[in-house]
Amino acid sequence: MSTTFYTIKCITNLHVGSGEVNYNIVDNEVEKDAVTGLPVIHASGIKGALRDKAVTDKLNDEVIKKVFGAPGDQGICNTGEYKFFDAILLARPMRVYGSKSTSSVLVVSIDSVNRYISMLTALGYNKSGVQPVATPDFGDNHFLTNSTEDIKVEGEATDKIPASLLTELKKLGGIFEGVFAIVDDFKDYDLPVVARNCLGDKPNLWYEEVVPHDSVFYFAVISPDKDDTKYAIPEFVQFGGNASIGCGYTQVTAI
Repeated sequence: MSTTFYTIKCITNLHVGSGEVNYNIVDNEVEKDAVTGLPVIHASGIKGALRDKAVTDKLNDEVIKKVFGAPGDQGICNTGEYKFFDAILLARPMRVYGSKSTSSVLVVSIDSVNRYISMLTALGYNKSGVQPVATPDFGDNHFLTNSTEDIKVEGEATDKIPASLLTELKKLGGIFEGVFAIVDDFKDYDLPVVARNCLGDKPNLWYEEVVPHDSVFYFAVISPDKDDTKYAIPEFVQFGGNASIGCGYTQVTAI
């Protein structure tokens, strides 16, 4: 089998709904990992969105069947030869104060970084051999950054990422090559919530949780080694609902 690793960068806000009815202030929440509580796009959602894109792009029917499967005898669905993994959140933007160059910065947690490293290692993509990292000393702060400016994240003072940790993370490339921050616990900072209006007989106003634009997910796809009809995942894909109002548009990049 052959494995390809991808990142998903949100070009616009994304809402992949959990499908659960709740009675909180937020009416529609996004899907979250059952253990970490962080946003996730389940493999079925990844596969469904990519299949819809393939059909829209008029990909060859035989390729679609090979990759995604097709209804078989007695309505039983052939699952296809490609195996799709969940897309897991690596980083999300948070507001920055005191910077002359940006209004937000990508933020990771030690847990999200270590899950990323573990997945890279398991699938043979950890070429630099980075090991899971230890939690640094946050002191009295909730954020550490590699910014050369004296910035605040979400209005809170920050300290510097230890040089040894920064050196290790830079080996991973990608978002770690730029300015980023580490938070001690993602769950202490809620996702953005937007108000939505509806015309017709439904209640006119409700509140919806979103994964903000510029957030970064990652996922993997396993395909057959000998594949004469190799499926190339398109660069721009829409995930989740609200496509008609510009939500869920992403850039997908192979590592």
